[in-house]
Amino acid sequence: ATVSAKNTAIASYSVTDNKAVSGNNYYRVKVNASGYNSNGFDVYVKDAYKKTETLVKAGGESVVDFTIDNAVSASYNDRFTVVFKPSVLPISSIDLEGSQQGSDVVLSINTVGEHNISNYSVEKSTDGVAYSKIATVSAKNTAIASYSVTDNKAVSGNNYYRVKVNGLNEASTYSKVVVVKVGSGAAKYALYPNPSNGSHVGVQLSGVSAGKFTVTLRNMLGQEVHRAVVAHAGGNGQLSIKLASKLSSGTYTVSVLGATATPLYQGKLVVE
Repeated sequence: ATVSAKNTAIASYSVTDNKAVSGNNYYRVKVNASGYNSNGFDVYVKDAYKKTETLVKAGGESVVDFTIDNAVSASYNDRFTVVFKPSVLPISSIDLEGSQQGSDVVLSINTVGEHNISNYSVEKSTDGVAYSKIATVSAKNTAIASYSVTDNKAVSGNNYYRVKVNGLNEASTYSKVVVVKVGSGAAKYALYPNPSNGSHVGVQLSGVSAGKFTVTLRNMLGQEVHRAVVAHAGGNGQLSIKLASKLSSGTYTVSVLGATATPLYQGKLVVE
């Protein structure tokens, strides 16, 4: 059966199944809220028999499956009620950080207390005023969560980013705005000196944004022989890693990783 809403302050509905069988009868209620304007209120279907509440997705359709036992009147008498409650923000906190990785911008999103979140809309602006969506990330709805989004169309100069939190109940909130300034040229990396005497590893940086970088060193067998985390103040500079013991002669692979373990550079170092 389909029941049309009365759209009144108080309303009651009743449906009769004249083909019910003895024992358990299985039913499903679909609540269509496609035309509902939340106005700051969430809608729930309250089940008095099961003592549960099901959130009705605003702008969509929600389903409640239930069973009626003809021998138990509480399973069918005055069982369901539609309840309206003030909407609450679907998240406790959201932190957004961004950094230049080569010619791209990598955004890190960290959240606490996700609850009934549909997704996150990552928005970008080049003037800090007009924003457009560049990515949508599905929510994990866990106590603590992390996400990463890469903007491979970053422009030279300032890039403004923010994240819109979209709740299932249509409640929403925004993260802070972060600004990432991208250099006019692509980031460049080079090993120095190369060949090396094996006492240290040096990486020359040009046009690289500030941040912490992980530098790894592997021998010809692919075994990692050294790992270090070093900081860079931004722009042009050098990463210098002093080794605990001198390397044996041979060829080594040097890798530079960004804050989210993103590979930024890989080169061959010759030790004489």
